[in-house]
Amino acid sequence: SDQALQVIAVTSSVPGEGKSFVAANLAVAKVQMGYRVLLIDADMRRPRQHKVWEKANFMGLSEVLVAQADYTAVAQEAIHNLDILTAGTIPPNPAALLDSQRMRALLEEASKDYDFVIVDTPPVTAVTDALIVSKLTNGILLVARPGVVQTDAANAAKMQLEQSGQQVLGMVANGVNASNVYGGYYHSKGYYGMKASEKAEQNGKVPDTAPLLRIGERPGGKG
Repeated sequence: SDQALQVIAVTSSVPGEGKSFVAANLAVAKVQMGYRVLLIDADMRRPRQHKVWEKANFMGLSEVLVAQADYTAVAQEAIHNLDILTAGTIPPNPAALLDSQRMRALLEEASKDYDFVIVDTPPVTAVTDALIVSKLTNGILLVARPGVVQTDAANAAKMQLEQSGQQVLGMVANGVNASNVYGGYYHSKGYYGMKASEKAEQNGKVPDTAPLLRIGERPGGKG
């Protein structure tokens, strides 16, 4: 609570949970609050940000980390006050590049040039990249999508984050709707396994059918 949250890593337990879209939406939200933001695609194994924003990916983070380019020269403007540093050429060993002094220097320089730096990282149970990057940030945000992540993978991610001593800022429940709020996590026939309408009826209340959270649309309203 006494540390400014300026550089944030975003990850998930497994692929397909929408971490890249959450990172993109978070960046847009910070811009809408009046901040200048840099979004870095540090998932150099399966990069997505250049596809989300429909940008070229000829040069990006990997070129910066091997000293072939300066980040200010290859960062691309996505919208006003939001720049994107794409992943660039996929290297043979991304973890080695991320666990380097150049990566640390990049985040330090970017934090001086921007109000916020958001780093999209690979799933935490797949490779060590997210844990490596998060040590250089103010904290890590975990994305979880019901119906995609299974209990074993979620527990494994939780254990890895705890054992590595990461500063976990919180969890985003992505793609939550009325059909997967109840039962998706609990797998119970009891009270917590009821659907929203059944639970509300038992409580004598009118059910609220509005989704809890909708993250995943592309910036600009594209699906």
